[in-house]
Amino acid sequence: MSEQLITEQIKKQARHWVCCLNRGLHHEEKPQLIAWVNQSPAHHQAIYKMATFFDNISELKTLNGVFPLAQQPSIISGKDFKWLLAILVSILLIFISLPLKTMLFDSNSQSFPVQTYTTNIGEIISVELTDGSKITLNTHSQVRVSYTDNHRNINLLYGEAQFDVAKDSSRPFTVTSGSKAFTALGTIFNVQKNNESDMELIVNEGQVLVSNSQLTNHQLQTLISEEIDKFESSKIITDNEKSVISNNVQQPTNSLSKKQSANELAWQQGMLVFNGETLAQALNEVSRYSKVQFEITDSSINDVKIAGYFKAGDIDGLLAALSYNFGIKSKFNATNSVQLSQQPTKS
Repeated sequence: MSEQLITEQIKKQARHWVCCLNRGLHHEEKPQLIAWVNQSPAHHQAIYKMATFFDNISELKTLNGVFPLAQQPSIISGKDFKWLLAILVSILLIFISLPLKTMLFDSNSQSFPVQTYTTNIGEIISVELTDGSKITLNTHSQVRVSYTDNHRNINLLYGEAQFDVAKDSSRPFTVTSGSKAFTALGTIFNVQKNNESDMELIVNEGQVLVSNSQLTNHQLQTLISEEIDKFESSKIITDNEKSVISNNVQQPTNSLSKKQSANELAWQQGMLVFNGETLAQALNEVSRYSKVQFEITDSSINDVKIAGYFKAGDIDGLLAALSYNFGIKSKFNATNSVQLSQQPTKS
């Protein structure tokens, strides 16, 4: 059988599965689809390309299998992720250059009504502010928007959000989170607050200054000038970089590839991407999007490596994939929790 014929067969099969995704998978079709994808990396590539061709991106979210890392060394290749990057680019429309020429706070400035935006567990919303800036809130998050006529301040009370900042040279844009402040120097950026002393910053475009939220106006203005003039500044995070705040201490900056950045921000499409995390780590992330809690009762499965593309909040799909691919059984309890253990080996 020729390679060309095999390629055409895979395309035909991929087209069939995209049609099934479009109408909605039947219960028995989910494990069949997972098994088909696992047969070959070419199958994985084909279904993503076919879904992109037919503009079935929303239906593709139903493809929520978790695939064994050993069989899928790279579940989402750089080429496969182009469609996700395209979506992100279409969302991130505003690229700004925001020179900081004015004082950030002015006791005589006019204040505008304070707005609070909140998401429930499993909910993701996008809101447009009065100046045209956009905030996308992840699951179980809350921000408080306080604008004046010369400053835009956002307080991330808990959770995670992406900020797409509209250009306004007269009013700097600062996100405060715990003891830290993130000031836009022309940017689109993401902040995750794990607790009062642990945070993560990812810059999509432009630059962000990391500083102490307790700085006075003059101190912050001085810091901005000093850091911008430096050849390299550990306090200024640029595009495709990640800064982790641990116990209120800023850690060394990490550079991200486009694929890594897309994986980190896949939640904006309602998806979670795992690429070799342990089962315990993956379940901890999944729990952010559901009220269901997980309990691993068999320590032998703690370090099972998970890789795959998963729809946030789809607990049934997750459990089906864990059972099919790793032989992990699940048991629901009355307390809205799930116990996970290794299925006995058949003799």
